[in-house]
Amino acid sequence: MNNRALLFCVGLSVSACDTKIVVGGSGGDGGNGATGGTSTTGGSPPVGGGTTTTVGGGGFGGTSVGGGGFGGVGGVGGQGGEVPVECNALPAPPIAYQQHLGFTGSEDFAFDSLGNYVSLDFNGNLVRITKEGVKSLWIPSVGFGTAGIVALPDDSVVICDVSNGALKRAYPNGQLTTVIGGLNYPNGLDVGPDGHLYVGEDSGNKLRRVNPDTGVSNIVVTLPGPNGVAFSADPTVIYVGSYSYGVIYKVIQPTPGQPGSYTTFVESTSFEGGGIDGMGVDKCGNVYAAEFVSGNVYRITPEGVVSTIADLPSSWIPNIKWGRGVGGFERNVMYVADRDASGLFAIQVQVEGIDEFFDL
Repeated sequence: MNNRALLFCVGLSVSACDTKIVVGGSGGDGGNGATGGTSTTGGSPPVGGGTTTTVGGGGFGGTSVGGGGFGGVGGVGGQGGEVPVECNALPAPPIAYQQHLGFTGSEDFAFDSLGNYVSLDFNGNLVRITKEGVKSLWIPSVGFGTAGIVALPDDSVVICDVSNGALKRAYPNGQLTTVIGGLNYPNGLDVGPDGHLYVGEDSGNKLRRVNPDTGVSNIVVTLPGPNGVAFSADPTVIYVGSYSYGVIYKVIQPTPGQPGSYTTFVESTSFEGGGIDGMGVDKCGNVYAAEFVSGNVYRITPEGVVSTIADLPSSWIPNIKWGRGVGGFERNVMYVADRDASGLFAIQVQVEGIDEFFDL
């Protein structure tokens, strides 16, 4: 499970890990990229200087370190050791994004293995919605107050039920169970490479590790106001945002199931003060954070350098997910929940998020 830090795959327009980026003595030239469609400008320019675009240039191809070109599917370099994706060539801020409507106003969402958006609708029903907006009912009357959703390998999803202080698990066959109760405002959820759930108890000042099958749990660390939770590619490192205190913590858990420790990774003075909410980490090790009220999405380098990659026209952008490469939700695009308009913002970050548990 801990190969998370070692696996780097090109997932741009192909399935994850179909193409490895490798170093050879002199990589062979990549094939010429196919010519893409014409780029178009959609609607009014978004706030923050970015442009809403339909990406119509040649798609990224396989990268050859010795000379493969971008465009269509490029050639692959000679055999050698694996290297990361093009981390020095990520787009500079502000980064282009699109707004997609027709989803739900829930605080969080997940993507299932078929590429459906999964969340709770305004009636508290668990639903699946395609990118084209086709909605289907999964489980009725699950509840309200959802503040975290993650997908597991069996296509079940686990939901933070804030109203009842619980984690609930919804199975593909329609069964709904309670994994654990008695939590103090569960808000922020991720799945670790050990297959356990990691949930922030915002009002309980705890990061908790929970077995999704048995509900057995332990406290990873006690820290002020944990909210967004995101593992890094290093399975011992977890980033936790604090909505109440406007900071990002770096939690070190050397051994799963044993107590960890934390330091402050980014101070509140680096943000606008709206409240750090959703979190994510890409394959280059950059940390992303969505800020309540301001509509800012931040990218933070592993060294802690903060930049604003998008100023979204919404005051409520609580969570972040990367697509799974199916259903039209791309692996190198970061999707941000938009509660104001019941939609998603698709930010063209041009790098995948780290491998999730269902990818390992």
